[in-house]
Amino acid sequence: MEETFAPLEDQVQRIRALCERRASGSVVLLSDDNRMAQVHLRDGEIVFVLCRGRRGLAALEQLRGLRNVRLRLDGVVDFGIGPEMPPTPAILDYLDGQAAALPSAAGAMVAPPPTAASAFAPRQAPAEPGGIKPAVQDGLRHLLARYIGPMAEIVFPEHSAAAQDARALVLSLLSEIDEPDQVARFKAEAEALLAAS
Repeated sequence: MEETFAPLEDQVQRIRALCERRASGSVVLLSDDNRMAQVHLRDGEIVFVLCRGRRGLAALEQLRGLRNVRLRLDGVVDFGIGPEMPPTPAILDYLDGQAAALPSAAGAMVAPPPTAASAFAPRQAPAEPGGIKPAVQDGLRHLLARYIGPMAEIVFPEHSAAAQDARALVLSLLSEIDEPDQVARFKAEAEALLAAS
């Protein structure tokens, strides 16, 4: 069931209620500015968080920055192994603003790694020799989002990490688009973006 947008703090209370009911599944949050997050629950415990291509503590900081979101609970998912998470009550208190920091699994208070505006500033050089220029990556990520919406934030990092160059990245991203006419349009726009860079 997907509902209207509500402040994040209100939706965190709904997640808290799911935890109290020992629910399992994937809570999908979609913000009013087209950002997506997932909070995976197993028997009422938060076991994995994904937001804007980040996992664990970094994802929690991104998630806390969302303002108005819609929420839906998907069925049980295969959780796999992710980063170790702090205790669920501490995560919920952090997300709804009751706590400024999170305890680590060992109990020490830790602030999530910095990923605020400075983390999104354009980098001056590729991350690795022969890598894809950050401006090209950003352009392709935004282009993909026009075709598949907020899922682009989740799938793009995986494609980008595996691609050896920008053209290989474009070819890899095509697999995320279902409609043949959209595939052709995406490819043409991506090629134009590469030619301009």
